[in-house]
Amino acid sequence: MMYWIYDYPSWIIGFLFCGTFIAFTWMGIFLTRVTVHSWFHREKRANEMVGYALSSYFVLFGLLLGLVAVATYQNYANVSEIVDNEASSLSALYREISSLPQPSRSQLQQRLREYTRYTIEEGWAQQRKGIVPKGEAVRSGLLIRSLLDFEPSNKREETLYADALRQSAHRNELSRARLSNVTTGLPAVLWWVVAICAAINILLICMQDMEVHVHMILGAALAAILGLVIFLIAELDNPFRGVVSIGPDAIAHVYRDIMKPRQTATPEQAMAMLARAVAAVKADKTKALAMFNTGEGGFLEEDLYPYCFNVGDGRVVADVNEPKLIGQKAIDLKDATGKPFGLELYKAAQKSEGEITDVSYMFPKPGSEQQLAPKVAFVTRVGELACAVGYYQ
Repeated sequence: MMYWIYDYPSWIIGFLFCGTFIAFTWMGIFLTRVTVHSWFHREKRANEMVGYALSSYFVLFGLLLGLVAVATYQNYANVSEIVDNEASSLSALYREISSLPQPSRSQLQQRLREYTRYTIEEGWAQQRKGIVPKGEAVRSGLLIRSLLDFEPSNKREETLYADALRQSAHRNELSRARLSNVTTGLPAVLWWVVAICAAINILLICMQDMEVHVHMILGAALAAILGLVIFLIAELDNPFRGVVSIGPDAIAHVYRDIMKPRQTATPEQAMAMLARAVAAVKADKTKALAMFNTGEGGFLEEDLYPYCFNVGDGRVVADVNEPKLIGQKAIDLKDATGKPFGLELYKAAQKSEGEITDVSYMFPKPGSEQQLAPKVAFVTRVGELACAVGYYQ
């Protein structure tokens, strides 16, 4: 297959196909007229027989081209439907894992976002070249492994987890179906049959006997039809290549509107959440800590969440993003650079109630242990608790 045709605009390739067929037809007309035309048309009946053979042959060849064109378009439509269904599956899977508890929720969301981003921005570029992107399988494997590592703790989580597993399996099937069509196309033998039949068709056109200007006009018309139909088949044969190809628009729409995280929270938003957290602790300390540890009540908005520790012993009692820190002493915390920011948090907690202190440190963004970013926490004392809300700079 001449894959280079997918590197140019469709209208150029369309003109090239038509022009090539017309050029070969006109060359054939002139060559047959100066070589075998007089020998072939010794009797007047010869022209009638050529016309009869051409009309019969054109019907059979036209039927073949029609069936091939329909089959090619049907495959193109099927692949397009697979991509649309995959986009819907990605959307549903993201919503399913968004119902799981932290920290698994953030990790799975991050894995799925990265898989989808790679598919749109890097994987699709390779598909357009007829290459199956290997990085997609790697990211899909990481997503599946993270999902399998989750352990439900109650009936509700078991139901949510089962739905997420089913949706993940469905997404994986659709992904494999899409990738299986990256390198598929019409068999080479079928293209040879089409090419040979087209050559025979042009030969029969050239063998007719009529005035030269009429012969050239009618020959050009028939050749142009052949060229356009074969051009259409070639354009649709590889659904991910060329200008007339299936793009990642449906998947990109899901990524942009559902998965892509909003911009990092502002200091004003962090301060507003801290004020709400303080009010919640004053109203009902036990209920507030429960909400802080689950993110319910609006206390988890992308990278914005409160965390609290005891003023007395400094032990962490609430942290939805890092549950493993609960029970540890805040004073012992250090960031990736070795800075003992926990000591600064503890000192801020010893100040008078209502006073807010800024503490800066490096910290991973939710769902990513490698993506460190400078963070500033607003820390204040609320009775026997110290609570903080941080934002990324």
